[in-house]
Amino acid sequence: MVPISGAYGSSVGCQLAQTPAWVFNGEADTVVPNTDQVATVDSINAGNPAVPAKLTVFAGVGHVDDEPMVLDPTGLGEGIAPNDVYNESIYDWMLQHARPQVYPPEVTHRATEQPAHPK
Repeated sequence: MVPISGAYGSSVGCQLAQTPAWVFNGEADTVVPNTDQVATVDSINAGNPAVPAKLTVFAGVGHVDDEPMVLDPTGLGEGIAPNDVYNESIYDWMLQHARPQVYPPEVTHRATEQPAHPK
């Protein structure tokens, strides 16, 4: 998950703890203040995820200006401390993660008593 200037708040951590997240925001964003993003990341990380959520904040950047910095990615290395400095392409980061494999409930074919969907 890669929210850009889109805060989820502090109540989403449990629901998102199993989803790798890298959150981006501009320091000068007045629509979604970066403090909202901090709350989102802290909430996710409070759920002790296997992959800790990351936050990158761009100095002096407003609400709509951070998106191209992430997607182009012209903002590489432009994140400010103490948060992640954005030293890796978001696309490379996303390719390092996979959705957990979820199998449907076991279904048995009545006539043969064999699993209908073998794993």
